[in-house]
Amino acid sequence: MSFYKSLEKLWIKIQQKNIVLVTGNVDDLIPTSSKSYKELIDTHSSDSSFIDLTKFLSIKSFQDFTNVNVFSYFSPKQGIVLISKENPDIITKPKNNNQQDEENENFFEEHNGVESLDEYIEWISTQLSDTKNNYDRSNKSIFVLNFSDILLNQNTSNLVMLKLSELLEAFIEFKKTSSNKFKNDYYKLVIIARNSNVVNSLMTNNVEFASINIAKPNKDEREEFFKLYGNKFTNLKDTIGDYDHYDFKNAISISSGLSFREMLQLSKLNINDNLGKEFTFSELYKLATFFKKDSEWEKIDVNKMANIEKILSERVKGQDKAIQKVKKTLIRSFIGMNGILHSVDNNKPKGILFFAGPTGTGKTELAKSISQFIFDDENRIIRFDMSEFNHEHSDQRLIGAPPGYVGYDAGGELTNKVKENPFSILLFDEIEKAHGKILDKFLQILEDGRLTSSQGEIVDFGQTFIIFTSNIGSRTANPSLNPDELEKHFIKNVTEYFRDTLNRPEILNRIGDKNIVAFNFIKDINIVKDIVSSKINKIKSNIMKEKNIDLQYDDEFIHNISEVLHTNFKKEFGGRGIVTELETILIDTLVEFIFNNYSQFNKSLMENNVIKVQMIMVDQKVTYKII
Repeated sequence: MSFYKSLEKLWIKIQQKNIVLVTGNVDDLIPTSSKSYKELIDTHSSDSSFIDLTKFLSIKSFQDFTNVNVFSYFSPKQGIVLISKENPDIITKPKNNNQQDEENENFFEEHNGVESLDEYIEWISTQLSDTKNNYDRSNKSIFVLNFSDILLNQNTSNLVMLKLSELLEAFIEFKKTSSNKFKNDYYKLVIIARNSNVVNSLMTNNVEFASINIAKPNKDEREEFFKLYGNKFTNLKDTIGDYDHYDFKNAISISSGLSFREMLQLSKLNINDNLGKEFTFSELYKLATFFKKDSEWEKIDVNKMANIEKILSERVKGQDKAIQKVKKTLIRSFIGMNGILHSVDNNKPKGILFFAGPTGTGKTELAKSISQFIFDDENRIIRFDMSEFNHEHSDQRLIGAPPGYVGYDAGGELTNKVKENPFSILLFDEIEKAHGKILDKFLQILEDGRLTSSQGEIVDFGQTFIIFTSNIGSRTANPSLNPDELEKHFIKNVTEYFRDTLNRPEILNRIGDKNIVAFNFIKDINIVKDIVSSKINKIKSNIMKEKNIDLQYDDEFIHNISEVLHTNFKKEFGGRGIVTELETILIDTLVEFIFNNYSQFNKSLMENNVIKVQMIMVDQKVTYKII
């Protein structure tokens, strides 16, 4: 629902119901020059470019409720604020000596001494009581309790909630006793709060109550905003009238999820770079949100991107087709076109990949390789083992505990880490082990690139790259299938899991079939050779550094040990099976050899001498010889 549509729905509910709770985007400013505003309020011309929600409600009250003479709300600075039908501005004292002003003067006399929210609530209860005794009283009123502007400590909060509970009971009782005049009853109570916890628990299933959430501006509303007020942004002044200009269209896209008030706050950032060039809206947004004007995605060397397959293949062996898919996604992210056809505002994460395949085939290793490629640091991965989130309420670990619960102030693990590192790889390992409710949290992330924490803060995921890994379909996969057949198998199994097992096809729709990357079984002897060569080179480097032992081997040794491993390792364990078998054949015997010659090796290490050790295969066993 759009911002103006939610205002329209709010007013319909205020006319229909007598107690209305307003939540969501309640602090926003309403542009009075917009077409949608004029359709809502067609008889009012405001001197101000923007009005707040309270002012909007007062104007609508006097416009649509002919019997309403008084609109009141509580202001922390001014106490009770009275707005009358005769004088739509805030009345501070009577101006003319007529009957209406006398009523206003009496009204102000009744307000004397009311200095707090709980006193205002008590005063409303008094008005209801007086009206029950004199129902023909002329002042029919709209009462507004605005909790969004009130700071309450624990003691004050308890008192206010007690008074509010009593007021709601009195209000409902008043409606019951005045049922004979129900149609012409114009006493309304509007409660404004940032979340529904304030009242919902008190008013569940009450027929007099309605709750409305005010939405953030949609794409069309933001476009109209920039057409009307783009001149407030220094970098958009040149685009006035040119609505196809990249900066103009980019501002509409990037501002998705922002309120009008938040957009105006960005207009205050009139910042230039070192050369005096004004920042674009995109740079202003990144600076305010991430404290950086540039995206780290924009810093990737295009020449480096051209060699991406070769770079990733150096670490991940035997997964050429998977790497090709990753390459396409990374190039889309680099160009800024990822998800552009699926998201109205194109604020989806920079990339979304779903790695499916047998264990030990390089899924996590490829994720680390992507992080190394983009950020020159494989530790920029934020990893979550989803087997730890297999309970229904585990989502609290991701976004934070609800208000009133232990850990609320600490926030969520996911939202906190993304706020700290907005440019990062998010790795959700073994996603199928998470509770189905947890996966619902990904709907907002994958579609809008944002997630609302338990504290009501919107966290931007638009600069993250999200990778899911899964073993779905691995048990039934036939190792003899070729890569194309294996890909069809895994896509089929992943689809059936989300559609039939979880009954969450919408999650898979957000991920997209094209982003499911199938990993092959490790069965080719050449792949085994690559893995063995890589691991033995690492062993050689480490033992030389720590023990001054120079391991010597040739291609024949690599070939012989690879053949033994290829025959013996458990295919269902993938690369981990190869490493496990290599540890048995090579590491165990190497440790034994070093131990048996410990004195000689230790002396050589103390004297900083290097000892060369030859490794050879004899009867499928590794033997060692000092040379």
